[in-house]
Amino acid sequence: MSSDQLHTFTCLLMLWSALAFAETENTLPASPVAKPFAIGETVSFNSEILQQQRTINVYLPAGYQTNPSQKYPVIYLLDGSADEDFIHLAGLVQFNAFSWINKVPESIVIGIANIDRKQDFTHPTSIEADRKAFPTTGQSARFIRFIRDELQPLVSQRYRTTAQNTLIGQSLGGSPGH
Repeated sequence: MSSDQLHTFTCLLMLWSALAFAETENTLPASPVAKPFAIGETVSFNSEILQQQRTINVYLPAGYQTNPSQKYPVIYLLDGSADEDFIHLAGLVQFNAFSWINKVPESIVIGIANIDRKQDFTHPTSIEADRKAFPTTGQSARFIRFIRDELQPLVSQRYRTTAQNTLIGQSLGGSPGH
């Protein structure tokens, strides 16, 4: 290829690239429309058992609004704040419930937001060093009573649930004996 041919080819390539870019640029929408992307709702309520305001994050399956007679199992998630495990667990439940995956049933996910996880997730201890390091430790029985006597009835009253409940926790929230 001669230098004149190479020069002509290079010019044509640059012109073609410019036209392709200009055409793509002109096909963009004049004003894109943005809307919020929400995966659930947040509910706050006063717990008489825990003597504090508690917050839950709620994921409802895709068919929840369109099938009003359908009831769903509930997954209760410890460490369920929006900035903890709620968002990715809700995504895993949604993904695994897709008909082509079908690993879990469509489920409601209730993320229990933390206030003091050392208080809520631990048994009382007689070890002085533990009590000193974690002064609020040892209220897991009260927290379990909160889930059983306040949270589950609230969820059952507010949402269409089955009797099937699952509790998921990890790290301190998933240690043996809770």
